[in-house]
Amino acid sequence: MSFQHWMVSPACASGMMEAGGRCSQPNLRPVVHMPQVTVYTVPNCLDCAAVKRLLEQAGIPYREVDISQIPGSREALALLSGVRSVPQVYVGDRFIGQVFEVRHLIHTGKLQEMLAKADAEEQTGPNGHPSGP
Repeated sequence: MSFQHWMVSPACASGMMEAGGRCSQPNLRPVVHMPQVTVYTVPNCLDCAAVKRLLEQAGIPYREVDISQIPGSREALALLSGVRSVPQVYVGDRFIGQVFEVRHLIHTGKLQEMLAKADAEEQTGPNGHPSGP
């Protein structure tokens, strides 16, 4: 299995730019479609490297967002998760934890169960019927 890692540039995906090319509203919402796992990181972070390694060893694809160049990102994440430090790992828009929690979820199979359930829900609509056109 090959792993895909996406680095999000500091530019806002929504195009909301200020003079000088800075984001006026950082886009910190995790991607809902594959990969369902989003890891918020900063460079030279040992715990960030550890959580990415855990996901890779488990064969779980993820999207990496480097928040070091996104003004206000730590504060925004703290509001979402209640945690100021990184890494922060999300499945969809649900904060699932940091290294310790992710390690536990992988070793118990619970993270894989969460992802399988999210995949099944994505395949069907909220009423259990197939989604799509």
